[in-house]
Amino acid sequence: MGFMRAEVYKLSSNTLGEGPVWDHRSEELLWVDIDEQKLYILKKSKELEIHEFEEKIGFACPASNGNYIIGLANGIYEYNRQTRSAALLHHPETDKTNNRWNDGKCCPDGALWGGTMSQDEKLNQGALYQLSTHKKLTKVLGKVSISNGLAWHKDLNKMYYIDSPTQTIQVFDYKPGCEVITKSHEFATDKSLGYPDGMSIDEDGMLWVAQWDGYCIARYHPGTGQMITKIDVPAPRVTSCCFGGKDLSRLFITTARTRLSSEALEKYPLSGSVFVADTNTKGLVMTPFG
Repeated sequence: MGFMRAEVYKLSSNTLGEGPVWDHRSEELLWVDIDEQKLYILKKSKELEIHEFEEKIGFACPASNGNYIIGLANGIYEYNRQTRSAALLHHPETDKTNNRWNDGKCCPDGALWGGTMSQDEKLNQGALYQLSTHKKLTKVLGKVSISNGLAWHKDLNKMYYIDSPTQTIQVFDYKPGCEVITKSHEFATDKSLGYPDGMSIDEDGMLWVAQWDGYCIARYHPGTGQMITKIDVPAPRVTSCCFGGKDLSRLFITTARTRLSSEALEKYPLSGSVFVADTNTKGLVMTPFG
């Protein structure tokens, strides 16, 4: 099994850094700080653009029209980066006032998938949804606890999904544009590495999974469930990752500081930073929504 180590890319103090996305069109890296209610866009010039919201922001996905689809505590919005205005698209969980949107990602077919969770992390309170390219929202899975990582095989015949407390990766048979997914199988992640969180997929179909309380990114073979590579990160709470850079071989990694003890923060002062690791593989190009 191969081992690598991540280095600091952007020194910051995100409380709950999440959801990195590499926009190859502009060569920008974006991510969110859920607890601080901020969207960060690191421009090609290395200038950092910050957007602040009145609610927690779980994800931000670029759209083909130049806007972003974002998940806030009370719904999915279309966000205009230039005017900094947000238009509500859907709020499907008005009966669950303690829920919020968590991880979300665009599928290569142009649809967006995202999930919800209870803000106090009660089990089975959330769900997984699909937002079609025509902006129709469909509930796909119920009784989700902490909806997290999403990935699709480049052939669009498999979808991978993480509900973190289960410590498994669920594998679904997938058809482009379809609102229904059929479970194929699942496999357990390495329980010694904490809880699986966000993830990305490379051109070889291997899954790169952020391990919350695991100090690492683990690379899993989705067929065998075997961990084949590990990237050590000098922060306990590794939240998500995405491939980026000019040739998509750099892995950008978000981390969190939330609920770490003062002793842990003293030992791991870089917690909350964005890290990067150069890999010997390449990721897939991000597809904008729509």
